[in-house]
Amino acid sequence: MFRKADQIIQMGHPSLRMKSQPVLRSEIESGDVSKLVRIMRERMTEKGGIGLAAPQVNVLKQIFIAHSEYDSSHPDMEEFPYEVIINPKLSFKSPKIFNFWESCLSIQTLWGKTQRHFEVDMEYLDINGKEKRKKLFGFHAALVQHEIDHLHGILFLDRCEKDTIAFEKEFAEYFLEKEQSNVFYPGRSYNLV
Repeated sequence: MFRKADQIIQMGHPSLRMKSQPVLRSEIESGDVSKLVRIMRERMTEKGGIGLAAPQVNVLKQIFIAHSEYDSSHPDMEEFPYEVIINPKLSFKSPKIFNFWESCLSIQTLWGKTQRHFEVDMEYLDINGKEKRKKLFGFHAALVQHEIDHLHGILFLDRCEKDTIAFEKEFAEYFLEKEQSNVFYPGRSYNLV
């Protein structure tokens, strides 16, 4: 049912700017979603990513996957157990906003600082079509906001403070040490805005 999703597309591809359609229960039941998610996980793992939305593999459906493991080079980074998120809906229960450094598999080598909601409630379907609800904070909240943006044709660069956009090398050299508390570390206290 879905087009072959054989590679992660890059910024400039029109699909990254289009809104995705909800996934139908029949697509979940037929196994089409499972096949797509398997390919997405392979691509995300190959590139060392922690999240990937279907539009990034040129499929305009409201699906994303997320997963992060413990990494000794980032000892404060919490794990995000592998999860498939279908037809997500976010609500913001707190006015707290925080600065967060982001990058993206569809915008390779660029980083930028965004402002994200610190706390979100997310309703969604899992891979079996079961309704779920989660409350997420900090890093995890930012991760799902980033991926859900993809489902609406929004890239993290659209939300960046323009003077913070940097290539990976320059990010590491000029921003990383100064901004360490806002990069990939959910266990640290964030600077709330």
